[in-house]
Order: sequence, then C-alpha cells, then structure tokens
Amino acid sequence: MCMAIGLGLAGCATAELPTGTPDGPTPQDARRDGRLSIDAPAIVDAPPDACVPGQRQLLTNASFDLTPVGNGWTQTPANATIPIIAPPPTGVTAASAPNIAWMGGAPSAVDQLSQELVVPAGATGFTLTGKLQIATAEFGLSAFDTVVITVQNSTGATVATLKTFSNLDENAAFAPFTLNSPMSFAGQTVRLNFKSSTDASFNTNFFFDDLAVNVVAGCQ
Repeated sequence: MCMAIGLGLAGCATAELPTGTPDGPTPQDARRDGRLSIDAPAIVDAPPDACVPGQRQLLTNASFDLTPVGNGWTQTPANATIPIIAPPPTGVTAASAPNIAWMGGAPSAVDQLSQELVVPAGATGFTLTGKLQIATAEFGLSAFDTVVITVQNSTGATVATLKTFSNLDENAAFAPFTLNSPMSFAGQTVRLNFKSSTDASFNTNFFFDDLAVNVVAGCQ
C-alpha cells in the first residue's frame, strides 16, 4: 500500500529504473508489434531477357491487296496500259482476293515486278514463299516462256537467283512454293525481282499471290 509521507505530500513516488534499463519497448518488441521496420532484403535486378533471334517478314503488300493497288511494288508491264497487279482474269481464283500479280499472257512480252527490301544486319535464312499458278498454250518439252526470280543489289547486279519457272511447270490451280537463298546481303537494301519473258506464240500466264520474304534476325 502507498502512504502519504509528511505534510502536503500524497501519492506514490515513482521508482527509479535500474541503470541501463530502457524506458520503452525494446527493438525486439517493436519488431514484433510493427513500430520498428525490419530491414528488407536487397532487391537484385533481374538479368535482361536473352536475345532470341526471330523470324521477320520483309515484304510490303505481300498479297497485293492493299490500296492503292500496287502499293509497295514497282511494276514494269510489257503493255503500260495493263498493270501487273490487278484482279485475276475469268477462270482464275485469287488465293487471297481481290488481287494477284499476273505476268506473261502476251506474245513476245517482258514484264517485271520488283520491291526493295531492307535486310537487317546479321540476318540469316532468306526465304521466299508464295503461291503460283501457271496456265500455258505451249506444248512439247522446251521452256519457251519463263519467269526468273532474283535478288539484286543497289546497282542492279544479281546477287542470288532463286528460281526459274516455265511453261513446263504448268498447274491447274494456285500451289505453294518455297525458295531459299544463302544470305550474302545482310545489312543491305536489295531488290526482289520477278521477270517474265514469252516467245512469239502460244502464250503462258504466270499468276502469283500470297508472297512473303522471311529472314531470321536478332534483337534490335
């Protein structure tokens, strides 16, 4: 029991704490009740994602269906009034409507269709894919009418010949093709070029659709 001591004094005297005793919660207690934060472990930055080379498609308007018609392509038809990129003729159904590239189809004619491609530095695995239908009136075992597909450098020199198709490759409907080329022009601007040539008789028509040029390229 607490008693008054002397006149005018009442209540209890506060006992002194032993030397060295804290007058509040210990850090350990504070850690438990949340009044003192505990140092969080340091956050280590994650390593950057590894660069995984991926496939890129380089052609603009690869299926010939963007507007304006012929966007991205340079056309040099034998007859300047008849563009190469257009709806197909009667009896031919586009692989992807509405347009195709129609080459040949006239006697003693040369048509050219091309597009410039910027090939990424370090790219590998140049591959042209597409669909082709060939209709011909030629007969026999000779290649009278042809279309040659090449890759040209900025001076117009051929750096790769991908394929020559001819009247001997006639087929009844669009069929897929795949053409590969060694990559000797990475980091350059090149031209993908189609050139058809026909003789003076028995025409051959070359119909192209759904093209793509794919390369394997690293991170930018």
